[in-house]
Amino acid sequence: MTRPYFQKFQFVILLLINSFSFAQTPTVGTSIQADFDGDGKTEFAFAVKVKEQVGNPMEDGTPAEYSVNFSLEKMKSFPIGCCETRLINEGDLNNDGSDELTVFQLPMNGTTCSLTTYTFSNGKWRVLINPILFASGGDYMEDDILQKRIFKEGNVVYYLAVDPNDVKSRLVKRKAILQ
Repeated sequence: MTRPYFQKFQFVILLLINSFSFAQTPTVGTSIQADFDGDGKTEFAFAVKVKEQVGNPMEDGTPAEYSVNFSLEKMKSFPIGCCETRLINEGDLNNDGSDELTVFQLPMNGTTCSLTTYTFSNGKWRVLINPILFASGGDYMEDDILQKRIFKEGNVVYYLAVDPNDVKSRLVKRKAILQ
């Protein structure tokens, strides 16, 4: 298990790395920046592995565990479960003046990935859009493709999903239900 002081050291290193890249604001990656609390200032979010995988989880081993950590103490970290992840700054989806955060995660086994969108409200993180599941076919998902999966047109939020009735697996626009 990762030691708390080592997590803080990782956090400081990631913060320093990000501070040198202000010219290009990262919107997708293991670390991103956004105004998550709507105060007009930039905060940082980091996907951090908090527990190493031990053995094969399908054979009584344990999977790795990840959490999302933040540069502001008032934003408590929250667990996001197993497997590799990337964070996505979605901008303000629910018109509350703050940016939302989507977590993209690979599966432990198989090819069904997930996107879960969170919002920071009343001092805590809560799910804004329930997990959206989709098959990746085992292919790597480019950052720009992930950035376009959830979007807003006017005041309506949509996501792109694979049409299960289309043999070419084309994407269709579906209205997202905000929680």
